[in-house]
Amino acid sequence: MRSSLNNARKLMVQNKEGKRVWIKTSEGDVIDAMFIRGNANLSQNLVLCFEGNAGFYEIGVMHAPAQLGYTTLGFNIPGFGESTGLPYAKKTLAAADAVMQYSIEVLGYRPENIVLFGWSIGGFPVAWLASNYRNVKAVVLDATFDDLLPLALFRMPGFFASVVEFAIRNHMNLQVDKLLTRYKGPIRLIRRLQEEILTTSADDQPESIRRSTNRINWLLKSIIRDRHSELIRNLEPQVDRWLDMSPAERLMQTGVSLREESQQRKRLFDACSHYLVDFDANHVTPLDPQYFNIPEGRDTF
Repeated sequence: MRSSLNNARKLMVQNKEGKRVWIKTSEGDVIDAMFIRGNANLSQNLVLCFEGNAGFYEIGVMHAPAQLGYTTLGFNIPGFGESTGLPYAKKTLAAADAVMQYSIEVLGYRPENIVLFGWSIGGFPVAWLASNYRNVKAVVLDATFDDLLPLALFRMPGFFASVVEFAIRNHMNLQVDKLLTRYKGPIRLIRRLQEEILTTSADDQPESIRRSTNRINWLLKSIIRDRHSELIRNLEPQVDRWLDMSPAERLMQTGVSLREESQQRKRLFDACSHYLVDFDANHVTPLDPQYFNIPEGRDTF
């Protein structure tokens, strides 16, 4: 693995003119990071990239925005690659904050020009930063979840539930949905249609069942409840219905209706389409760059 990471890092420097930097955190860890300046017409914004579990910037999520010409900054969390320390939640958040401060103070980007892009468990430090730097330009979350607890409970024996809940809530309380209620800027969710990690159904269940238990579905509903409570009131099952639709079926729902409930449902579906896009891949497939877009804000539907 070390050899592969070294080779990938060399290619980033040679082919993308990447600049390797070292950033010290408040926890005393030293973070290995890579800065790639994008095309001149896109360089006014910085995409700050956050890897998932066992992810490395050398072969990770920053490649999608970098391929599109965006200026990017990726890093390895404590204990991964050549970053020092251990990947505890407190240390990971300290690393995220240190990288954010480096982006502002050294690279000279204002928060309003910084996009936070996280994959998988990397959605947690993204949500934490967004809740503390509430004027960041946008948040993009790929294959992430609302809350770690339901995923942990699903994978542990039922008799162990109280112990699992205590451990999660006191030591690994990764509640992405709660953190995002403090951020009111643009958000884009990317749902993996073949997701196998963030679901709470057995692998032998039908695809529709597995897709319906993808925890990013709950994150979408949380965002809409927080931002557009009048749309989702009494219609939350309609979000599940929309999530189960094919693109063609969703398109058929765009017709005009004079019925008040139908109008509310159409606006709700518009909100779903605004916040979430489907990507037909499993959890670890590299994101197709065409699915990376910086979202725009929208208050009404």
